[in-house]
Amino acid sequence: MGQSRSILMRQARERYEHPLEVAAYAGQVAGGLTPEEEALRRRYVTKQSRVLNVGCGAGREAIALLKEGHRVVGTDISRAMLRAARRLAVEHQVELPLVWMPDPLKLPVPADAFDCVLALAQLLSHIPSRENRITLLREMHRALVPGGLLLATVTDRQASADLLGEGDDAATAPLLQAAGWEEGDLWVWQPSEAKLDTPLFFHLHTAEEITEELTAAGFTLVASILGNELAPAAAADAGRYRYIVATKESVAQ
Repeated sequence: MGQSRSILMRQARERYEHPLEVAAYAGQVAGGLTPEEEALRRRYVTKQSRVLNVGCGAGREAIALLKEGHRVVGTDISRAMLRAARRLAVEHQVELPLVWMPDPLKLPVPADAFDCVLALAQLLSHIPSRENRITLLREMHRALVPGGLLLATVTDRQASADLLGEGDDAATAPLLQAAGWEEGDLWVWQPSEAKLDTPLFFHLHTAEEITEELTAAGFTLVASILGNELAPAAAADAGRYRYIVATKESVAQ
């Protein structure tokens, strides 16, 4: 991993360790799955499953799925988030196994162990570089049983084009490329309700780009749906996010 990309990974970990960020995520747990996430689950996860929740945060998705009868393991790069998830699981009277993820590109779980991997909340959008995203996707592929499903979300570049801004892009592009940035990379200053004066890296995917990354990791794309197309009561900004369903059909090359 290049030095600039390693720094971006470290910044993400530090942000998700911050007490205000942890509190913001903990405050979402009681709300459970969003309407669009629930619509996706009902459509594709139709039986009780062994679920790996990558980037589980304070446990919003994991606790909701446990209440629906699924067996869930949560993993995250932030120990502070995992502590919050452990506390909230007790409060919600569910048993949630949690595993710390010290390497953001390596899942601390055995191969062929899960029916479904969740990578929601635009987790893949936080990973700098196509190479690194494919590495993490291959880990998700490894964790799934044959025929297992990946449910993920990414930030859609066309739907979120207003975030990229205008004006001096042509002047700054060579500098960003020299630092290892790719087309679609940007800083987001307020990705959550936490009032922190520090940005977080995001990559905005095109539909073609996420398909290429999934294919490179050994997945077969099943569906690619914008959030506002999934549920009538979707959040106001759901149209920015592409919901991805992919299946493990073969061993990644």
